[in-house]
Amino acid sequence: MGTPGHVHHLHPLQDVDQRECPKMLCKVMHPPGSMGLWNHGGHADDVQRLPGVVSVGTPGSRYLPSVLDAVATELPEARVMVAVGRGAFGRSVAHGGREAAERLGMTIVGITTHREVPEAPNADVLLMAGTFAEDLELVRRLRARPPAIGAVAAGLGMFGAELGRIAEGILGPSQWEEGLRFPIDVGPRQAEVIRGLRARVFATLRAGAAGHVEYPTAQAYAAGLLAMHCVEEAASLEDDALRATARALRCTTFFGAFGLDADGRQTEHEMLVVQWQEGVKAVVWPPRAAEASTVI
Repeated sequence: MGTPGHVHHLHPLQDVDQRECPKMLCKVMHPPGSMGLWNHGGHADDVQRLPGVVSVGTPGSRYLPSVLDAVATELPEARVMVAVGRGAFGRSVAHGGREAAERLGMTIVGITTHREVPEAPNADVLLMAGTFAEDLELVRRLRARPPAIGAVAAGLGMFGAELGRIAEGILGPSQWEEGLRFPIDVGPRQAEVIRGLRARVFATLRAGAAGHVEYPTAQAYAAGLLAMHCVEEAASLEDDALRATARALRCTTFFGAFGLDADGRQTEHEMLVVQWQEGVKAVVWPPRAAEASTVI
């Protein structure tokens, strides 16, 4: 990738070994001598605001609002308890959840750690945003479940694989799902990307993993795709030119809409909500993308 012209020859995982993909993406997203970072995994709002960071995914402050939107009709004026992990992501999630509850006329009855949540929470909605293991452990130890439960971990296929029938009915925010179809103006079509990712990724999955492409894999590829597009548009690998191009860019890839706010956060990409229904994830929010209705 010595010159922008070489970018045209990088096809979606067609000729790249999956084990080499992280190395390839690292070279694209963080060229030698560059201080810029194309961010596909750091969703804390404070991280997305950092100078030189170009973020692909929706920030943490917008994870829980989408879940509350999905249950608002069935649970108006709900009492909401939020369990969050430590660090910047947890702070972002808690802040977004509080603002959304106020907007929807709901009441936050507690923002706490996972360990402090009682086995029978006195709430209509229990939301959790910790590590994958923390979310799983909390779901397992609930003796009485609130009418609605949302967990960041529930957006991943391994959530259902680990919990089995216990996962039924639980909602989860998701950055992307395989079944989405919408017009795109940058990069290959959804079906083409999914075929390429499936062919390369499935061979590396451990036993019990879900048989579809998860959003962390998709957003990593989307970050590389957008980085290469900006290199093409800027005709440069210089940080200032790439940052200016990324800040001005408004487009839609297979991963969804892309557009940065003035403070650097990703604002155009829309969060989805999935719910585990009959052993599989189904998109239930927003309505225009829904595969099923929310079941409370």
